[in-house]
Parts: sequence; structure tokens; C-alpha cells
Amino acid sequence: MLTVNAIRTRSTLKKHLITLFVFGFLCPVTLILYTACVEAKVIKYAKEKVGNNGNNRLNGSNDTIVYGLKGNDKLYSCRNCEDTGLMGGEGNDYYRTYSRNSFSEIMDNGGGNDRIASSLTFYRKSHRAQFATIDNRHLVAFNQYGTGFVVIDWKRSRNRIET
Repeated sequence: MLTVNAIRTRSTLKKHLITLFVFGFLCPVTLILYTACVEAKVIKYAKEKVGNNGNNRLNGSNDTIVYGLKGNDKLYSCRNCEDTGLMGGEGNDYYRTYSRNSFSEIMDNGGGNDRIASSLTFYRKSHRAQFATIDNRHLVAFNQYGTGFVVIDWKRSRNRIET
């Protein structure tokens, strides 16, 4: 079973994501190790929800990691959640994140025709949307409200989110 760590506070996440993006050569590690490198408070997900090999609809909650496994899964974060991990698998998966104080970590790792539906507003300057990569591997998007997501190993073809 995959163990994923998350950062407890979004304000810490924003500060350190920008630091890592600018000074990434000082901490050339993955997302999990990066949190330890910058001494952010790291937690383990408290709860797990695991689907089956069919088509699942799974809802995350505070400090929860959701595994879709095989099938065409619909994985949802929750509104105003501290951390939700959305882990798809084989199949055409759909990841839904919400705006305002919600942060999701997304890992597909199964190929297929996958997509993210996000309430993040990236086209308005007033929302100050930011994009960055961590260690040139993980795609990060977030805005001034503490809403965002990370796509783990987004450049690998099996992990790529198509839309």
C-alpha cells in the first residue's frame, strides 16, 4: 500500500512551494521528502477509502486518501478540507477539486483518459493563480485562497492527466 504524507497547513505549503521552486537545487527530492527538507509539519493521512476494480465514486474528507484502483473512477475532494489525496489507477479517472481552503494531492499512475475538474480560477489576475513544478516532476497549482492541487509525476505518460 502506498503511504503518502501531506503538509498540514496551506500557508506553509505556499511559502515552501515557492521557496522550493526558486531554490529547488537546494532540496532535489520528491514531494514527500521536500516537506521534511523544509521542516514543514508532516502528517500521515488519518483515513483511507479504497474502491474496487469496478467503476467507483469515492468522496474524500479531511486528512483522507482515496484509492480508485482499476475502473473508470470518480474521485472527489471535499470543500474546506485540510488534505485529500486522490489516487487513481487504471481506467479513465475523473478528479474533482473544490475552491476555497481545499488542497488535493493527485496521483494517477494508471494511464487512461483522465481529467481534473477544478474550481480554481486561473484566468483572473485577482486570484493570483500560481503554477510551479517540484523537482521538475510534480505539477503544482494554487491560488491566494489556499486552494490548489499537486499532480504527482505528471510528466510520466502513465500519470498524465489528459484534460
